[in-house]
Amino acid sequence: MCVLLSPCNFSIILPWISRSSIFSAEMGDAKSSWPELLGAPSEVAKQKILSDRPDVRVFVVPVGNNVTGDFNDKRVRVFVNTRGDVARVPNIG
Repeated sequence: MCVLLSPCNFSIILPWISRSSIFSAEMGDAKSSWPELLGAPSEVAKQKILSDRPDVRVFVVPVGNNVTGDFNDKRVRVFVNTRGDVARVPNIG
């Protein structure tokens, strides 16, 4: 049996709702995106994310590197440019 907010309910009934939307609803007020870190050094970004969300693992990834396409609610990827600065908004996933 499916439970409210489980992927089995929404993938059939409301296919336009993304997994990240479901995750946000489940997490309540927990921070899931850090737009203020755009352009910041990667280590500063990593420490800020971990201070906001000590329950996640932060991975620093150079822009252009291949990554998996799966959604992981305990992962934040920080994509950095060649200078090591945050090049994309870090998000849970």
